[in-house]
Amino acid sequence: MYNLIIVDDEDILREGLANFVDWSSMGFQVVAKLPDGRDAIEFIKHTEVDVILTDIKMVFMSGIDIARYVYENKLKAKVVFLSGYKEFELAREAMAYNVMNYLLKPFKINEVTTVFTRIKNQLDSEKEAEIKSKKELQRYNEIMPLIREQFFTDLMMGALRNADIIKKRLSTLGISMDFNKGLCCVLDITIDNINEYIGMGMDLELRRENFFDTMRNFIKNQYRKVFFYCFHNYQNGFKVIALSDSCGNLREFNDRVQDYFCQVTTSVKNCLNLNMNVVIRNNFNNVFEMAIHIEPIKSEKVLANDLPDNAFHPEDYNRIFEQQKLFNSYISVGNF
Repeated sequence: MYNLIIVDDEDILREGLANFVDWSSMGFQVVAKLPDGRDAIEFIKHTEVDVILTDIKMVFMSGIDIARYVYENKLKAKVVFLSGYKEFELAREAMAYNVMNYLLKPFKINEVTTVFTRIKNQLDSEKEAEIKSKKELQRYNEIMPLIREQFFTDLMMGALRNADIIKKRLSTLGISMDFNKGLCCVLDITIDNINEYIGMGMDLELRRENFFDTMRNFIKNQYRKVFFYCFHNYQNGFKVIALSDSCGNLREFNDRVQDYFCQVTTSVKNCLNLNMNVVIRNNFNNVFEMAIHIEPIKSEKVLANDLPDNAFHPEDYNRIFEQQKLFNSYISVGNF
């Protein structure tokens, strides 16, 4: 049922509209009968209303005042005017406030039914669109962490090296920063004695993933204008990329990163009695520099000892490749 209020300074008309129209059959319920626009505005300040059926001329505040209030406060309520022929020009004035429905006095019950059936269909369509929008937003929020992780994984695998594409992807992810001076670094996060904490037995991989999800929750997205993004779980830890365009130099940037992770490691120790180790592996002057310096691993035949410092190890590459397949399957089954 949609909430309807009736506003008219004529008692007989107000009560007659409330009692002699079969509102429930059209999907409405009368939640208030009010004698003036002032009362109506006070009512809708505290109660959600879908439709306001109001006379145009009243003693203190008019139907125009109600329509203006609804319009200026961006309320969703539909306004329907009751107007006489002499008031029709006022009704036309109210079109500036998106009032598109009116009933000319004297009116018949079937005219009321026609107008409110049309409004009911409009409200149904809007409600359906709102539900659809909320579902799409929910799907977006569900998959955005995957998309963000995939972006940084692509960077670390050397798959993204075009500056324009990187800028576009950053913008899509809602990461707004000066591309040219945004300092960044890659951190390795490891946890001591993970197996003792997780235990052995069935569902070990699932418990490991849940454990790392818990660890990631200790890391906020932002600290003193440094942004942190977790990605790529491996055997006893995960990687983090830190970004900032508000630090004057690399030393200040690293100090902020280290200061923040001192707090994080202390929290992990206090809450879970676990030791978290944080190492800054690489520093870069901007994201594009990071992208072109990271050397991807294409084959397991490469020996770990022969790898450059900024490259992934073969086992890391395999795990990331599995994450990529999972991401692609998530997309292909229509989850986004």
